[in-house]
Amino acid sequence: MLGTTKRYRRDLQGTGFWSLIIVVVLCTIPVFVWNQQHAWITLTHLSARGGLNSGFAIRPRAFLQFLGGHCLVYSPLVFAGLLWSLRWGVQRGRVQFKPRFLGAFAVPLLVMYAALAVKSPGEPNWTAPAFVSLGILGTALWLEHAAENVQLRRFAIGALVLAVAMSSFTLNTDLLRVIHIPISSDSDPSSRLRGWQTCATSIQQFRHEFEQQTGHPVFLIGNKYQTAASLAFYMTDHRAEGPGHPPVYIPESQNIENEFSFWPRYDEFETQPRGAVPQDTYYTEEQGVNLFEGRNALYITDESKTGSERPPSAIERGFDKVELIRLFRIERGGQPLRDLRVFACYNYRTLPL
Repeated sequence: MLGTTKRYRRDLQGTGFWSLIIVVVLCTIPVFVWNQQHAWITLTHLSARGGLNSGFAIRPRAFLQFLGGHCLVYSPLVFAGLLWSLRWGVQRGRVQFKPRFLGAFAVPLLVMYAALAVKSPGEPNWTAPAFVSLGILGTALWLEHAAENVQLRRFAIGALVLAVAMSSFTLNTDLLRVIHIPISSDSDPSSRLRGWQTCATSIQQFRHEFEQQTGHPVFLIGNKYQTAASLAFYMTDHRAEGPGHPPVYIPESQNIENEFSFWPRYDEFETQPRGAVPQDTYYTEEQGVNLFEGRNALYITDESKTGSERPPSAIERGFDKVELIRLFRIERGGQPLRDLRVFACYNYRTLPL
């Protein structure tokens, strides 16, 4: 941006600019070092989310989903107004620095994700940083033109009223049910955010009851990281199995999937066991010991699709016996919200390497 404006180009040679560059580089070094030590998982994750790990394709429907998602998040009229302000800012930016400065924070990000959306729609929140400066640009546009045009003032007022209404219903979809608009949990995007405190309380109490029946402590496994993280957050008895261990694990996998892949896992072998461990429990090939071998676990899944209620093969093959022992049906406002199936997993034996 400094290079595009004649009166600011001299700042490129100043100590302030290069001090900024040095600080930025120093702050990004730990990020690069961590990724280099962890198989560049960030690049892998972003490539998969952006659809860059597969061949080139043009899908018009994906781009329409990209636009539709933004209309729902920002409301159609506000989104249209922001895009209009971006066009106005690009034109005004040819002669003025401020619109060009604000547009520089929005245009590259929007162009990049719009290009990716031709193949895969992505998520509306990915472009959120662009709308920070775009919101300022949009405010400047409406303050300048709405004061002169009655129709634009009406459009702006209507856009804000619609946005407030949509935000209210989005933040609390129960308002739709109050006005007798039926919406099921399956079609309600916010349902995945609700009811987890009740779920965690139910699972925690059931774990205590199950341990009393069997006489042995158990560890917990969630079907995916969202389930594991939500339960762990709301549980009051975290009971981590060791330093750095998460309160709830995800099924073992050789694939690096997310942060759970880098935290201590129940399928790992340790060369120096904690406490006294009989010598015959050592795993001879690795000269290590798995501290979870022979233990029981509870596997919790919130999957509701037909055929997906059973545990994955890593769970089925990793324990001597796996059986469904409890179904928790979580409700909200008298309507079903989520089903939690709890499987008892007996005698963990680790999977072959």
